[in-house]
Amino acid sequence: MASRLTEKRYKHSLSVAKLCEEFALNNGYDMHIAYYIGLFHDIAKYMPKDEMVKWMNSICPENMEYPVAVWHGFVGAAVTKDIFLIDDPIVYNAIYHHVLGTSQDPYAMMVFCADKLDPLRGYDSSKLIEICNKDIKKGFDLVVQQNREYLKRG
Repeated sequence: MASRLTEKRYKHSLSVAKLCEEFALNNGYDMHIAYYIGLFHDIAKYMPKDEMVKWMNSICPENMEYPVAVWHGFVGAAVTKDIFLIDDPIVYNAIYHHVLGTSQDPYAMMVFCADKLDPLRGYDSSKLIEICNKDIKKGFDLVVQQNREYLKRG
């Protein structure tokens, strides 16, 4: 994994994995599955665009309309399955949807929140982390809302 990511992105992935594990523990879900999702969520982040195009054409050509920055979620799900041989539909779905937050599956909600709330991002996310630890659905709804507001300002 570390060879596919920058050192900063690798540390981010480890931090997101730890936060996913925490959310799973506190919400009654499998911590191991959650950890792997967090660990692999950005595995395709630095894949060259020409290579990503091949994966996108193979797995979801209908999503080519999204900005290239979003593709790493779609491609990362397939890479996790096809290269790292983690063939689990829960893992696939969560990684696939982690960029856009477009799945209501609890594991997908966990990684979306953990990615956005990662303490290494440098802002105080402790209140939202606390909410996610108590109720992942409520936390997810708040993080989605906050993310939309952020993107509107951006």
